[in-house]
Amino acid sequence: AFFLNGNMACGLLQGHLMVRVGPDRFEELLTEPFATQFNRNGRPMKGWVQVDERGLDHDEVLEFWVNIGVDYAATLPPKV
Repeated sequence: AFFLNGNMACGLLQGHLMVRVGPDRFEELLTEPFATQFNRNGRPMKGWVQVDERGLDHDEVLEFWVNIGVDYAATLPPKV
């Protein structure tokens, strides 16, 4: 996982990239290839997108998703 000021931006879980995208861009980003809503223990997590590893085969795509997570995490108050 990658954290910014104590807030998670993105991470890897079982071959998927999970990205904290926030509520404003959530629906828009679900339309990206290989993106679905992230579910944790059967609970859908609004504001989080899961990207299948098949959608991460180019550095530019991975950079796109990581930047979204970092940009959103930067808007959150720092955690101690």
